[in-house]
Amino acid sequence: MQAYFTKFDNDSNWVKGEVGRFRFDAKLYNTPSRLGIDGGRVSVLAIFDGERFNHNDCEVYYDRGWDIEPNENMMDYFDAVMELLENSEERDLDWGEIGGVNMENIYITALDLAGYELEDDISVENQVRNMFIDMVDGGMYSDVRNENDVDDLIGKIGLDGVARMLVRSMSGYREFKRMVEIGWGNKF
Repeated sequence: MQAYFTKFDNDSNWVKGEVGRFRFDAKLYNTPSRLGIDGGRVSVLAIFDGERFNHNDCEVYYDRGWDIEPNENMMDYFDAVMELLENSEERDLDWGEIGGVNMENIYITALDLAGYELEDDISVENQVRNMFIDMVDGGMYSDVRNENDVDDLIGKIGLDGVARMLVRSMSGYREFKRMVEIGWGNKF
């Protein structure tokens, strides 16, 4: 049994594919995670029968934990999909710009949304790190408990990923994207 990708882009962690008569959607990272299937790179996987994902059509569903485990009839399909996903090439996800906005502006936006004043004598990057530590200390992220966890997370997803996570947490990604599109403030 062979699985293959129908979508494998550098602008998203989401991939799509087919295996036999089934389709699959997956959230695939470049590095393993304790939340992934068997501690691997896949944090979300839906194998379904139909044109589009619908939870009612799922034969297999994992979202940082099992909702629908593969049964004996689905094991070959599941194994083929996991083989493809876990052995796929790492993508150079293009996080350098979103809608023409450079990363420093995203950092500044994250700080601004959180109500932080920019400090001239500290780099914007360090200010984002310090803000994240403050939010962790405040209990905002249950999976990140201390400064060492913050540094581990920055090492895994980069400061760019942390800044995006903060922006999404504070304003919602759609709202942030809308702000970028309309040129919110003079930062853009």
